[in-house]
Amino acid sequence: MTLKTVPQLNSDNACEAASRPGKTKHAILCWSPANYTISLGKQSFTGPHMFIDGRYGCALIEFFKTHLPIASKENTWFVGKEILAMLTTEDMKLQDLTTVDGNKEAIYEIIPAGTWIIQNKTGEQYTNTKIEFTDRYELSDDSIEKIV
Repeated sequence: MTLKTVPQLNSDNACEAASRPGKTKHAILCWSPANYTISLGKQSFTGPHMFIDGRYGCALIEFFKTHLPIASKENTWFVGKEILAMLTTEDMKLQDLTTVDGNKEAIYEIIPAGTWIIQNKTGEQYTNTKIEFTDRYELSDDSIEKIV
């Protein structure tokens, strides 16, 4: 079976969403190479990266482009940028397996139907289960009308 590849997301094929108000992330700088098992795949970092919520990593360049610090709380960050999101209706695959600066950051075997594909403003794509997406993001009013 040949899987369709997730396209670059835009206003025609995706919904706009943003972090839920008050939803923060605990992130610390990790200097060492590391591997993480995430909900739908695996991540690998060859050097410094941010370790987030004790569960997954993010390349430094992507992290600092998409997160804002909360000055009153140590190691606490807020995703300050809006994202595009697409709910898959069939099994798919990601085109570049989440590549940041030429390094493969996350590898997903198959993205099952019912998974949210997230694309941040830098073009990086990653996945969320329905539960993860509902916990972290909320759709814009226009986007809710689009999918109802």
